[in-house]
Amino acid sequence: MEYIDIVTKLIGGLAAIFGIALTLSHLFAQKSTGRLKKFEIYKEIKTYLDEPSDKNFPVICAAFSCLISRNLTLDESKWFINTPHAFNHLKAYSDQARYIEISEKKDSFIYVEKYSRNSARLYEHIKLIGAYILFASIGIIIMMVTYSKSDNLFISFMGYLFGGIFILLGIVALLQDGHLSSARSTIKHKFLPFKRVMSKSKKSSI
Repeated sequence: MEYIDIVTKLIGGLAAIFGIALTLSHLFAQKSTGRLKKFEIYKEIKTYLDEPSDKNFPVICAAFSCLISRNLTLDESKWFINTPHAFNHLKAYSDQARYIEISEKKDSFIYVEKYSRNSARLYEHIKLIGAYILFASIGIIIMMVTYSKSDNLFISFMGYLFGGIFILLGIVALLQDGHLSSARSTIKHKFLPFKRVMSKSKKSSI
């Protein structure tokens, strides 16, 4: 019986390891597929930008909408496509839309004017963290009161629903604070316009 238990546990352990490996393999495959799709969309947008841009701008907007929720101007679209490595930061640019924009020199991201000062960003952090604590606390209190006192099915449903909504609002505020925090690292990236990259490569080859 002891041998059977040992063999059973061994098989169970191997099955668990195999399951984890299979899951990780699936996740990596999905990530690679996602990158390939992004590259295909990038090529499509590049093709449309090589043609008269004003005419193709609605199609370009539709293509970008497959990747991000932020609406880009034509100049922003051209910058992300034609500036080396900028496309890699497209998702961050969308998530942090409230806080960052492309610099006038087109070589980096910068904070929008409203959040250009440290005091303004600190105040925003305090507001978002405060909103998270407030909404999450209200949601938890509603759920606790509903659980302890309500015997009516409809009232219980409404209590849990409103409690969940408040908790969700708190999570949204916390995520927004995360975007503000991430903006600090996003603006540190520096980019070279395509023409300057080409001129540098020509000089190095001489």
